[in-house]
Amino acid sequence: MRIVENGTSGASEKRTINQQQDDIVEDFLSIGDPLSQYEYLIEFATALPALDEASKVDENLVKDCQSRAWLVMENRAGALSVKADSDTLIVRGVLELLIEVLDGRPLREVAEADIYFPEKAELMTTFSASRRQGIGSIIATIKRFAQHVCDATPEE
Repeated sequence: MRIVENGTSGASEKRTINQQQDDIVEDFLSIGDPLSQYEYLIEFATALPALDEASKVDENLVKDCQSRAWLVMENRAGALSVKADSDTLIVRGVLELLIEVLDGRPLREVAEADIYFPEKAELMTTFSASRRQGIGSIIATIKRFAQHVCDATPEE
């Protein structure tokens, strides 16, 4: 499993959101069959630290998601800090990938980003319609948070 660096670990060269997404897409497409892709996604799910029970409250629950998924987001000096969890492995895997791509990024970048890796990696084609809607809702919730903070913060 290749964990894509997002620059928050002190990497000397920060990769862009799109570069990270392209790596994810390449990895999943190189696997080929959907069952192996699911197994690979589950590897990411196991890498996601569980949220503490105090964070698993309705306020953090993502709306319109078939599975129960929680997002805890903060503005850390103009950058997104996001922690997440879900009661299903597939969604946990997608959450881990989203965190790898978006955590630590400037909020403006997150708000304006086109999050395309779930579609281009052909993950969405194997998900049910309600699961696709839920993943879309997770992405929209993250982007909405970033945009809200940007709108509320005067530019310097």
